[in-house]
Amino acid sequence: MTLPLFQVDAFTERPFAGNPAAVCVLEGEEERAWLQAIAAELRMPATAFVLPAEGEWRLRWFTAETELELCGHGTLAAAHVLWETGMGDPGTSVTFQTPAGEIGATRERGSVFVALRAGRVAEAAPERGLVEAIGVPVASVWRTPLDYLVVLDSPAGVVRAAPALDALSAIDARGVILTAAGGDGVDFTSRSSRPASASPRTASPDRRMPAWDRSGRSGSRRRRFALTRPRPAAGTSICAWSTTPCTSAGRRSRSRAASWPSERDR
Repeated sequence: MTLPLFQVDAFTERPFAGNPAAVCVLEGEEERAWLQAIAAELRMPATAFVLPAEGEWRLRWFTAETELELCGHGTLAAAHVLWETGMGDPGTSVTFQTPAGEIGATRERGSVFVALRAGRVAEAAPERGLVEAIGVPVASVWRTPLDYLVVLDSPAGVVRAAPALDALSAIDARGVILTAAGGDGVDFTSRSSRPASASPRTASPDRRMPAWDRSGRSGSRRRRFALTRPRPAAGTSICAWSTTPCTSAGRRSRSRAASWPSERDR
């Protein structure tokens, strides 16, 4: 059996940069163990498996170790492959049925927008050692099903923080998200650390950003840009977003995808 397999670099405009994902387009249902074995051999940050299903697409994501509940950059990569190969109509949106529910993807002026359902977040008491491990003043601490969301006093603190990853590895959470209101032309700045594995940047932590939706707006359009100095510690990544009114479908994450050049482009 031969199946098409693609590598897509999300969150960038050039090859060999950004956050890579593999995309495999299936012809029929496959067992979970087989999908996991493929992802383990590829050893990409995420492998997306796409299966046509009655005018829509089923989508699952795997790392080398496990299946993911949600993967933002894997969704971007899957939509990009469908449009670029003609398997999906470039003039229409793509709807994915996923373990996290229905996700829609659209293209606007060369960028991909993905509607993600807002994640659950609630204020919480920090675990012992969490605040000390952040290394900068903390305004409040929140909890998601997977991560701690730590609100700082300023976006400069988000950039300046040098979390003690050894200490964070003892925290009962997948990772820690640092965030603060404001930034250079944006509404808030966020940064994620996953000490268990130095994971490249993904969009899934930004599902937890409804904590900043205090203006009564039903949704937000968010723009990614790179912060290159100071260099974050290993195992961390930084991003920032700007917000403007949007649809009520949920969070819309914007990204560009760079793909391998075709033979005619070389």
